[in-house]
Amino acid sequence: MKKIFSFLFIFTLVLCSFHSCNTKKIAVVKRPLTQRETTKPTSFSSNTKAVKARNEALTKSINYWLGTPHKNGGCDKSGIDCSCLVMSIYKEVYGIELYRSSIDIQKNVFFVNKSELKEGDILFFKTTSANRVTHVGIYLKNNEFVHTSSSKGVMISNLNEAYYQRTFFKAGRHQRVK
Repeated sequence: MKKIFSFLFIFTLVLCSFHSCNTKKIAVVKRPLTQRETTKPTSFSSNTKAVKARNEALTKSINYWLGTPHKNGGCDKSGIDCSCLVMSIYKEVYGIELYRSSIDIQKNVFFVNKSELKEGDILFFKTTSANRVTHVGIYLKNNEFVHTSSSKGVMISNLNEAYYQRTFFKAGRHQRVK
C-alpha cells in the first residue's frame, strides 16, 4: 500500500510539473514616448554625430569611439575614460605615446592660446573643486572637440557651451602634430 501511495504521489507531481511548463504569452503594451524622449537636444553636444576632420585617420578613429560608454579606468569599447580616449587616438592617428592620466598628459605638450587651436590639440579642463586637471579632450574645428562624458560616453561637444567655458583650463599641442 505504501508503494502504491508513493507511486501515485510521485506520478501526480510529475504530471503537475509537465502542466506548468506551458509558457504563457503576456501582452506587452508599449507606452507612448515622453516629450523628452521625442525631442532632440538643443545643445551642440551629440554622441551620434559623425565627425569629418581634415585628417582622415583622425576622422576614422573618432567615429570608431563615438558612443562608447564612459568607464573610469576603462580603455576599450565596453567603456573608456577621457585620458585613455586621448591616449588611444594619439597612438593610432599620430603614432605618439602619451601618459595615461589627464594630469600627466600635460607633460607631453607645449601650451597654446585658445585662439590658436588646431585640429588635434589637446584640451585640458578643471571640472571639480580640486585645483588640478581632471578632464581632457581633442580639439577638432569650429570650437568642437571629442571627449568622454561621464553620462553620455564618447561624444562631440562645443567649447562655447557654458560648462566648458567655465571649466576650460589650457590647450596643448604635441610637437609632432602639425
